[in-house]
Amino acid sequence: MCLNIQILHFDSIDFVAYDIFFLRAQMLKKSYSETLIEQEYAHFNTMNDAQINLIEQSTMAVPPSGEGSYIHESIRAAIAEFIELGEPGLRENLSAFLQEMVQVAELVATVNNFGARG
Repeated sequence: MCLNIQILHFDSIDFVAYDIFFLRAQMLKKSYSETLIEQEYAHFNTMNDAQINLIEQSTMAVPPSGEGSYIHESIRAAIAEFIELGEPGLRENLSAFLQEMVQVAELVATVNNFGARG
């Protein structure tokens, strides 16, 4: 079986740069250690425009879901929605998602088993 799998790879320092400098997501700074933030400021100040543009283009590219690319404002809005949901809301959404995936997996298994008998 041939799988068409794509992954996104980010250097953690570059990803922090995206959060801090591009999104200007002050609320996200709490997600990072002070040491990492200090390293990021030092790293960012050594980057040229081409390197900065590459980080932005990479992080704004079409996500694996294929739902299109994003702009800063839409990512900020999505982050705000996640924060508003809070941990209970995120857990509820995860549970609903997993229930849907189990149903799909069971259907695929049934179809594959039926086809194997034929």
